[in-house]
Amino acid sequence: MTTIRPTKDGFTNGNHQKKSTPLPSSSPFSASTAGKSRIAVVVVGLVTYFVGRSVEHFSQPVAVEKPAITVVPTITAAAIVKKKHPSNNNDTVTTEQCNIKLATLEHSWNQRRDARRAKTMGNAKPLKHKQKTDSAGAFDYFEPEAVCFDDERFGTSDAEGDFKRYHAYGDGPKFLCGVDRLIEQAQQNNNNNNDNNCLIYNVGSNNQIEFEKASSLILGCEIHTFDPTIKTEDYLGHNYSKFHEWGLGEDGKEVELNHARGKFQFEEMSLETIVQKLGHGNRAIDVFKIDCEGCEYSVIKDIFTAIFKHKLRINQVLVEFHATGMRRRRERTDNDRSHYVDSKPDFLNLRDIMLVADKADMRVFHKERNGWACKGYVCIEYAFVSTDFLRRANAHYIC
Repeated sequence: MTTIRPTKDGFTNGNHQKKSTPLPSSSPFSASTAGKSRIAVVVVGLVTYFVGRSVEHFSQPVAVEKPAITVVPTITAAAIVKKKHPSNNNDTVTTEQCNIKLATLEHSWNQRRDARRAKTMGNAKPLKHKQKTDSAGAFDYFEPEAVCFDDERFGTSDAEGDFKRYHAYGDGPKFLCGVDRLIEQAQQNNNNNNDNNCLIYNVGSNNQIEFEKASSLILGCEIHTFDPTIKTEDYLGHNYSKFHEWGLGEDGKEVELNHARGKFQFEEMSLETIVQKLGHGNRAIDVFKIDCEGCEYSVIKDIFTAIFKHKLRINQVLVEFHATGMRRRRERTDNDRSHYVDSKPDFLNLRDIMLVADKADMRVFHKERNGWACKGYVCIEYAFVSTDFLRRANAHYIC
């Protein structure tokens, strides 16, 4: 087999014998010296021409056109939720599109609610581990069914001089929906010099004031704290909240509470009575936070019932549920061992509360296991939000 190799003047075979193979006449390598000269002249001419044009171009002042700026209108929740004027077609379309998005979300949340009802009602088909009614199993039946696009763990343990919004740490902070919406509301009401500012009730302090501090410094809300186990002079949050040595419960009920700080006797008041006593009957409570170490099962049910009957207006309810054995009995007793008693399983208590919350149009948007106490799993923080406020908060982000 003969191998052909290229050389400078042609090709050679495997024996290195030159085999002359002339290149095509059209190839530039076959051009004469005169032809090469002509090509060089043309190239030099072209270069000279373009260089001259470039110098002429850059010697003239250049007018720089500013890029066109497209202004995108900001759509606020107020502009979306409020009723539009019928003559403004663009606004009407915006409202319709927003409502469709919100309604689509609510349809999904209703499906979750219906599924929870079906699996927890007494006549439903038993699920695996249905017989497990202790806290480890009971709390798992009740999960968040709605989404707040502006929720955050709210509260801080920072010193006031080094205060930052997102430094939530410890047992004091709680999950809150629509923080930016609450800030906007507070600023608007303060600018209008009225007393309809955002209003927060905090039941059960234990002198953990992280939530009150953040609510005061960030939201600028009016805050009232209630705890019958703390003396007014011992409360640490006077710079942020108005303190009351009141116990929440049934009107006129006398209670003896065993606490780590000792025994406390007090007369309870219902939330409706407290609201009237403070002169807040015509105002909505924006955030109702409660951690009363056991009273929540009866108190929360009464509160949701009052919301359903339009006796109270509350936008958010943040509550910590405690396991069986940590709830206090609803009557006085001298027997310390029987102080925390309840014969109703946690599962049934939670189920009944969720059903009343449904009637009150309150949805769970967050659930947090308390890793700071209660062995990390037998105390659960639930955050409820009214459908009306949830629509307004979410409109900021999806419309």
